[in-house]
Amino acid sequence: MARSVNISLSENATKDLEEISKQLNIDKTEVLRRGIEIMKLYSDASRTEDTKPELLLRKGNTAQQLLVG
Repeated sequence: MARSVNISLSENATKDLEEISKQLNIDKTEVLRRGIEIMKLYSDASRTEDTKPELLLRKGNTAQQLLVG
């Protein structure tokens, strides 16, 4: 069941959202959905690990740590 949520973004966050949407060729709502999915993974790992979790982004043979502040 879909739900509607209103959010307020700063000017910079709005620009970032638009840029990400264009780069990934998906709508802004999908960008936000995927961002929430990433935060859910981080949240789950935070509750089950004794240390701060690390998320890795992998592109080909290269991995880069994703820091969540």
